[in-house]
Amino acid sequence: MDCELDNLVDTTLLNKSAATFEGGDVLILREDTLLIGMSERTSPSGIDYLIEHFKKVGKVKHIFVVMLPRHRAWIHLDMVFTMIDTDKAVVFPDLINENNAVDVIHVNISNPDKPHFSRHDYLLEALKKVDINLEPIYCGGQESLYQKREQWQSGANFFTIAPGKVIGYGMNFYTFEELEKAGIPRIEARDVLEGLVDLSTLDKYAIAMKGNELTRGGGGCRCMTMPILRDE
Repeated sequence: MDCELDNLVDTTLLNKSAATFEGGDVLILREDTLLIGMSERTSPSGIDYLIEHFKKVGKVKHIFVVMLPRHRAWIHLDMVFTMIDTDKAVVFPDLINENNAVDVIHVNISNPDKPHFSRHDYLLEALKKVDINLEPIYCGGQESLYQKREQWQSGANFFTIAPGKVIGYGMNFYTFEELEKAGIPRIEARDVLEGLVDLSTLDKYAIAMKGNELTRGGGGCRCMTMPILRDE
């Protein structure tokens, strides 16, 4: 284990009083795989604490840590990455789909007594090591200016109701265009509320709700949705 990884996971020096983590940095990709962002709100000792917890519980086998730069625009991991289907994720490409933009550490705890650590150049490539192959859908479309603008407006932050069924801020026009191209049609929230669209008849959809005022507070649809019970 090199020095960089020593600094990430040093359970002998674990200081629980300094251990912090927030839900926006913890994403469940699969029953046995977690994605955790190290950010302004989630500390290295907080991640240490989570790793030790999941080693004891036994169900989680793989934890990927994304070491985010400290920046208000991506205060949590879900501001630059949300998984929206079994094979798709909305991403801010500058951080998620570029080589060496951020460090990604794979913590393999399949054998909790001998965890294995490895570094990867970017997240989507790292996830392939555990057979999670995700098609990136770019927040803001293909133009860098719109990518940055819509990421600031929580354009990569979607709440996934079920695979391929999501809700996000409709003002992120270019992001919704990319979703349409990927086979996930835009549905206006007002049409659902007024009974003009029956969601039960659709295999996939992206509900577009107004979020102009909400996003000014720095939160997306995933940020401000309470946990829900899901079918297996």
